[in-house]
Amino acid sequence: MAYKFTKLNYANNKKEFIGVDIKPIDFCCKNDEIYFIHENGLGKISDGVVNSEWHDELFYREVPNFSSLTSITYDLKQDCLYLVSNGGSQIVKVSLDLLEYEEIISKDSARNFRKKYLSEKDSETYIHSNGHVIVWSVTNSHRCFIMDKDFAKPLIGCGKGGFSISQLDKSRICYPKGILVTSNFICFNDSGNNKLRGIKKDKCFSIINDCKDLSDLSFHRNKFFFLSENCLHMLSSEGDMKHLFEVYSGENKICHFYPSGKDVIYILEEDNATKNETETESG
Repeated sequence: MAYKFTKLNYANNKKEFIGVDIKPIDFCCKNDEIYFIHENGLGKISDGVVNSEWHDELFYREVPNFSSLTSITYDLKQDCLYLVSNGGSQIVKVSLDLLEYEEIISKDSARNFRKKYLSEKDSETYIHSNGHVIVWSVTNSHRCFIMDKDFAKPLIGCGKGGFSISQLDKSRICYPKGILVTSNFICFNDSGNNKLRGIKKDKCFSIINDCKDLSDLSFHRNKFFFLSENCLHMLSSEGDMKHLFEVYSGENKICHFYPSGKDVIYILEEDNATKNETETESG
């Protein structure tokens, strides 16, 4: 399977494309630089040049297990990347200034955290940071988490899938995916219940109902962006359904997206055209 990054200016519908011959698991952007996870490590795309071994430029105390990385985000205020690893039990910080790769949860804490809160199954994860707060979701564990200084703690979900909103740590959510934190509240995609939810203080509330196949979620320039039914949607700051717009859809499967700059979104999608050309040539 081939993949491509589509740079979309949704104000004028202008598109640019970058093809990759490796499967990105997740990605984020710093302006027009793309950082992505793949099964063997970390890659970077700069000026259209793909470097799938960018991890070789990083400094670290111990050789990391790059194959355990599952999600990535860019923190503008700290100019760093945050990544989820080890099934959701570890958060990694990569400074883009010093190029340091650092696990921010102690190994003992991460081990105990995984044993207490996480499923033994491999899982998708999603992560976001606003410069002050780091949040992430672990889909198969039916939980979202938050960093409290150097420790991880549950944010919402009791670990059993379902639909029951009460106290946050006793609530049942179902396969949470995209998650983000704003200055006012936290938001996540409760994908198994087809809902976009918000958390403020100790309360959980619904933002949008009846959204199928939810995955990625972002808040950029006072607008919500979310992926549902292979279509990228935008909800403007007014926050009601009258201000819900379709930003992008295509014939290819959309894997992830990441807003970057004014009116620009990068979209990772399967490249079926390249796949079909390859099959034709080999046939």
